[in-house]
Amino acid sequence: MDTNKSSIKNNLIKLVLFFLVALLSIFLIMTAVSMFSLPAPDVAGVGGNNNSMDDNGDTENSEDRDGEYFGQPDDDKKEEEEETAGYEEENLNNQDGDIEDFNHWKEQARERKDEVFNPSFGENYAQEEENKSLLPDAGNINDDFFNGTPNIDISGNRNGDGIPFGGDGLGNSIIADEEKSGHIPVLEVLGEPNFPFLKVMVMENYYKNRWLINTEEEPELKLMIGVEMEENFSKNSVKIKPVEPASGNLPVLSGNIELKYRHALLKYENTGIYVAENPVETFYEMVYTVPPTEEKLRNAKVSKSHYEISYSKEMEALLDTIIENCNSDYEAIKFVEEYLLNNYILDNSVINNYGDNDGIHSFLFEGEKIGNSLDFLSAYAFILRAIGIPCRLAIGYRIDDTKPYQIVYGDQRYIYPEIKFEEYGWIPMDVFPSYPFYTPPESTVTEITHADPVAKRGTSFNVRGRVRDSHGRLLDGMQVLIYLKAEKDAPCLSYTKANVENGYFEVECDVKEQTGPGKYHVIAELLENDLYRTSSSDPELKVVTDTHLEIYSESTIIGTTFKIEGKITDVFSGEGLENFPINIKFDGIDIFEEVYSEEGGKFSKNIKIQIPDNLSPIKKMFFAKKYSLSYNANFYGTEFYYPSNVSVNLIVWKLMPLRILLAIILLLLSVAAIVFLIIKTKSMQLFKKPELALADGENTHLPLSDFSYVADRKRGRMKLFVEFPLIKENFPDVWGVGDTLLVRFVDERGNFCEKQLTFHKKGKYTINVSEKNTLLSSRQLKIVIYREEIIYSGQKFLKDILGKDIKISATMTLREICLSLKSKIPESKYKILEKIFVILEKSVYSLDVIDRNDYEMFLNAIENYKNQL
Repeated sequence: MDTNKSSIKNNLIKLVLFFLVALLSIFLIMTAVSMFSLPAPDVAGVGGNNNSMDDNGDTENSEDRDGEYFGQPDDDKKEEEEETAGYEEENLNNQDGDIEDFNHWKEQARERKDEVFNPSFGENYAQEEENKSLLPDAGNINDDFFNGTPNIDISGNRNGDGIPFGGDGLGNSIIADEEKSGHIPVLEVLGEPNFPFLKVMVMENYYKNRWLINTEEEPELKLMIGVEMEENFSKNSVKIKPVEPASGNLPVLSGNIELKYRHALLKYENTGIYVAENPVETFYEMVYTVPPTEEKLRNAKVSKSHYEISYSKEMEALLDTIIENCNSDYEAIKFVEEYLLNNYILDNSVINNYGDNDGIHSFLFEGEKIGNSLDFLSAYAFILRAIGIPCRLAIGYRIDDTKPYQIVYGDQRYIYPEIKFEEYGWIPMDVFPSYPFYTPPESTVTEITHADPVAKRGTSFNVRGRVRDSHGRLLDGMQVLIYLKAEKDAPCLSYTKANVENGYFEVECDVKEQTGPGKYHVIAELLENDLYRTSSSDPELKVVTDTHLEIYSESTIIGTTFKIEGKITDVFSGEGLENFPINIKFDGIDIFEEVYSEEGGKFSKNIKIQIPDNLSPIKKMFFAKKYSLSYNANFYGTEFYYPSNVSVNLIVWKLMPLRILLAIILLLLSVAAIVFLIIKTKSMQLFKKPELALADGENTHLPLSDFSYVADRKRGRMKLFVEFPLIKENFPDVWGVGDTLLVRFVDERGNFCEKQLTFHKKGKYTINVSEKNTLLSSRQLKIVIYREEIIYSGQKFLKDILGKDIKISATMTLREICLSLKSKIPESKYKILEKIFVILEKSVYSLDVIDRNDYEMFLNAIENYKNQL
């Protein structure tokens, strides 16, 4: 019995657990169903798969391109997958917080919708259901505005032309048209683009079924002179070259780019459009940043919208539905795309004629809900603007972003939307995609019948050929692009272009600077038209170049070690050639060396020179012999580099070691002998007790501490002299009170010592030099006050020159005395006399300091006066 009770108890527990698991499963299923029941967008990728009808009305399943235009390189896929996994895990762990964020986004979306809505549009225009969207600075837009302004017309009741490359036809309207555009070659594109689009124009404003450019934006001049560009294929870079030179709007990449060109361009900053005022004949380059991934855009916020908009009540209801069913900016973007695809039919063969009614309103809320790409794109951009998401339409070309090189044709013109994100700027969206890549029905055969086998850099080569159709008929009026490729499948821009006339073409191609020596394929590729598709031919061409050898080693060496230095370069480009063998050969000497060039084409090597005994020197000296040698540096050439050589002369001084050693010994002995004689003939003895005494016999001595002794003299009877270096030659031994005098004591051999003395009392002094009470030398010196000395000397001078016949009164001034002498002496002497009297007047009448210069000038003037004839 106990066993049965235990069994029943276990069964009840299992039953309860089963019901709990079942209830939990039902709850999870219902939660999942409620989540998938929202009409949320497919987040598989921008421009995901959809069924659409092409221009001929056939249903076409587009290729799977999920995330293609926002994908990272292969090396970054793992990182992107890890980011996605982390994002999904974070969402599972933070569902409660997300609900709060979703509600916050809805509030923001409603606020943005209200901010961009401008009810004044409805007051200015009578038609109630007319949609409008303009920039605040759009200016005055009226019906006449359409005639000269580029625009997209969605009304269905106007005719227009397509987009030219340049600016000659930018005033035409772009319309939906059943007729196919001409398959005319427009551009060469080299590089893997960031997006599958090239942008030519941007439509900012919507008014009366027209998307219009913003004519109020002013361009900025971009000076790009001297910009460095690389014509070869490179990562994150796209080069574009027009097939025919043209000016106007340049096709450029969408997204964040840096455009490089060798001439000035006009740039419209807001739209990212560049305009060339002069024809573009060469290529221009765009370096782009890697675009954001799908995952990054999913979490990104859009920028604040500056578009003002008005719409009908039906449109407002649709906007409320979108906001209610979305939880982020990106979900709203995807929701609008999916909403249009799920509720409307895309058929490019349909052209709706809306007449004077608003096309967007009629397409969305009236009629059969079927339209072409212009209808879908217009509705898409307008709806996003209405909920505050900045969106605009760009006109350009659709390209293949998987090809490293392609030719873009005129029938690849394309319209696509751009949305502005806070972090990434304007990002193109590949919605409602079509792929206008046309293949002409007829095949062709392009054949190069002649191509020069060799061309040297700096010259040209000739290419001739013919073009036929599949039936062998010669074609006319077509064009052929000529390429020069190191590898047949390598992507590159064309070299030149040739016209096909009566089936034949011929062109002379200059070898470009970037084409280095080597083997190349000369490829002639036919440009397609509506009927004939491309074909090519590829013979080989060998490009060669001249080389230049330069030696900059020393032309004279001493010894037997010689360092040879030089450089080998390409004559055409001046570039150094690396890893090339240079052979060095000396004439008449068995020396042969080989050296390889290194970075920059430079080479160097130390060479040991052994001069044979039978080689005669050109000059002999006691310690060396001089030899004249010559050597040749040779580069013998390769398949692509022509040989070059240079001959150089070298002077070699061969030293005689034994003779040099002998000369050094003799020199050392001579120096030793001279030193010995000097030491022997000179002895060191200090001057002692130099006396300075007044001439009147008072024997006044200066303190010994005032003197410094550094001189020496020979023992024995050698004369000593006292000199005054500061007193000029031919001047008396006179010095001024308070001035420092330099006194020099010199012996017969020129040995001397000096002493600086200052005298503070005027009078006559005798400078005596004595040793052991024996007078060795003496010299007298007169210490004066310069003013008094000049006056005294002047009085004496006047007495000498004044004759008895000149009357001088006691009241006459010096100037009056000078003037009285003017008629008595020659003019030349009078000019000197004037200088004497000027100094005398200064000494007598002036309080200015009278110094040594005045004294010397006065004495010189008196001496000149006496010497004047």
